[in-house]
Amino acid sequence: SKRELAQELLAPAGIVLDGANPWDPQVQDEKIFDELFTTGSLAIGETYMQSRWDVADMPEMFSRVLRSGVASRVFHLKTFALLPHLVRQRLFNRQTRDLSSLVAL
Repeated sequence: SKRELAQELLAPAGIVLDGANPWDPQVQDEKIFDELFTTGSLAIGETYMQSRWDVADMPEMFSRVLRSGVASRVFHLKTFALLPHLVRQRLFNRQTRDLSSLVAL
């Protein structure tokens, strides 16, 4: 599951989802994992502002993420996951007159 993947990515930073430490994020909405793996880092802030997760010690959580290199591993994972989409985008031009008129509005 995406939650398990997120936990696996956070483990080297000593972060446990719904764990007991003040730097452990508390998840209120399991759907955030779909958004995190599709939207990326922007979803972290958006879902936090929507109170879909919380953390008592946010500076320590982010410090641990940055020190452990989790952020770069997530970037590479996301890039790899997007690869099929990027290839399709290069191979097939989806532009049509109808779609171009929508963009022009």
